[in-house]
Amino acid sequence: VGVHSKSGANIRAVGSDTAEGEVVLRRGTKIGAAEIGVLAAMGYGRVKVHNKPRVAILSTGDELVDVSSTESLAADNGRGLIVDCNRPMLCALVDELGAEAIDLGMVKDSPEQLRRSLEEALRSADVVITSGGVSRGSKDHIKDILSELGQIHFGEMCMKPGKPSTFATVPDADGRPQKRLFFGLPGNPVSCFVTFKLLAAPAIEALRGVPPGELVYPRVDVELAGPVEMDAARPEYHRTRARWEAGRIVAESTGFQRSSRIASIAEANCLLEIPRGAGVIPKGTVVKGLLLTGASGSGAGLRPAPEGF
Repeated sequence: VGVHSKSGANIRAVGSDTAEGEVVLRRGTKIGAAEIGVLAAMGYGRVKVHNKPRVAILSTGDELVDVSSTESLAADNGRGLIVDCNRPMLCALVDELGAEAIDLGMVKDSPEQLRRSLEEALRSADVVITSGGVSRGSKDHIKDILSELGQIHFGEMCMKPGKPSTFATVPDADGRPQKRLFFGLPGNPVSCFVTFKLLAAPAIEALRGVPPGELVYPRVDVELAGPVEMDAARPEYHRTRARWEAGRIVAESTGFQRSSRIASIAEANCLLEIPRGAGVIPKGTVVKGLLLTGASGSGAGLRPAPEGF
């Protein structure tokens, strides 16, 4: 052996990895592969965890058709029917959070059918999320039913998108102390996506054991890659693709922001907080933005600058 070595080199002393009394995992930590390894190394084969929240999801509307019903779509010739994209999207969003999604299908705009479906959902889940039926139309019955079943805490929000968003709590039918949480989200798919992220996701995370006060989405300074028009009536959560560029976060709009245009959430990884007002916020302005961790596809996390920048 022609190599000199220090005494004790490459030898791990007992207890040298973790000091006595050192905290290795905190309450509320999400258990993944690395955490399982840590627990095993510490000699813990079993630990107490929170149950997965059960989240019931259903869509409302006479005009809806399931994406698998190609015959109905062909017979309609594109008139009157709308493919239900909210329900599969919401189920996927719930799965991303690590909760259990319960797909309860679609319900017609009938007060009797809606009440039966909502009562079934409330019996089977900790959280109920509906899309549609919460605005002011003649067939929007969700709020009337909720006022009979429980307590509506709010039925409108001064925000864009998502003005008719509704939140209620409903007593447990079996007398248990934990009330059921109910989120009535708008039917427009962009509004549905954004309000889920801002309202339902933090509540589901709390049920999963995320400590109170812990941010679900990092709130950061973001530089606008282009001008953004403000809304005179409501503050807006503008969908963008954010990237890390030259030591700062730069966000590019996903385009036309109409609440029915679901393409505006594709690959969106940041919601810009645009204040209400008149006029346009110019390119280069720094605003606040929420980084959407867990966004679908490559939207999760910041992107590098595009080629050529």
